Amino acid sequence: MTVASLGVFIFFIHHAAASIQVGQIISVASRDLDAAIDDLYPERLGQDPPDGVDPHGHVPSDMERDARPVPATGTGYVEVVDVNGVMSLAVSRDLVVSLDVRPGMFVEPDNVLARVWPPDRADDRVIRELDRAVLLAPQRTEVQDVEFAIQQLVQVAVRALSPAINDPWTAFMALDRLGAALSRLCARHRPSRFRFDGRGRLRVIADAATFDALVSQAFTEIRHAGRSNLLVTVRLLETIAVVAEHAHRHDELAALRRHADRVEHGSAHTLPEEWERRIIEERYRQALAILDARDATAAPDQPAAMSAAR
Repeated sequence: MTVASLGVFIFFIHHAAASIQVGQIISVASRDLDAAIDDLYPERLGQDPPDGVDPHGHVPSDMERDARPVPATGTGYVEVVDVNGVMSLAVSRDLVVSLDVRPGMFVEPDNVLARVWPPDRADDRVIRELDRAVLLAPQRTEVQDVEFAIQQLVQVAVRALSPAINDPWTAFMALDRLGAALSRLCARHRPSRFRFDGRGRLRVIADAATFDALVSQAFTEIRHAGRSNLLVTVRLLETIAVVAEHAHRHDELAALRRHADRVEHGSAHTLPEEWERRIIEERYRQALAILDARDATAAPDQPAAMSAAR
């Protein structure tokens, strides 16, 4: 028993030491992000609008004015939205439900969770069921929250680039994982905000993060934190180029191009040496060449799926 206890103790010490290594933290955060992408894309919530159909035309004209709001009854972060339950309720009661929240958002009592049309069918039981469909938690988690999973990697990179730590190699590892996750996301179907039932009737209007919003979450803070670091700036442009190789829609390529432009513009004002700026300009042109080549063969955008970021 003494020998066994000593062995368990040594294993525990080793496991505790290994689990706080930055590489292990990045690996775990990356697995969480991949799991969130697998879970949410595609989202199993009814059917996309039929080809050639403008989903906006199916939204009741008086919905924004007359829809009954569903107020929150608690305080916290939206952890899970029971999308299947919302769809089933909308179909069974012949309703159109517009979700005003998504996982990761913070709500307080009386904040609007959803809106229901027509209001005369939105009785108190419907309101209670929709309130129960939105699960609140005291803190954000990666469950149904891709943005939070991205932020976990971003914060590792930003803290590594702080003057107190100054560890660009850790930022490189985080950027590599972010690039892999965004490339994975490019290959996934991102469903429309407008979800229809089996008979082609609009039932749910969901709130969802756009690809542009997710790219901004991944790159903006790191760009600001590392704009005076040549190696980090180069790695950002290389990561954008890697993701561009997997992008196949115009909206994805446009989002990546905007961030490449911002990286190049920021470096022109913060890198002190001319030779450093020439290196950035060369990497920027290489990224643009990939973006232009991919854009020439890109598939048409899906306007219904590309809602404005909140």
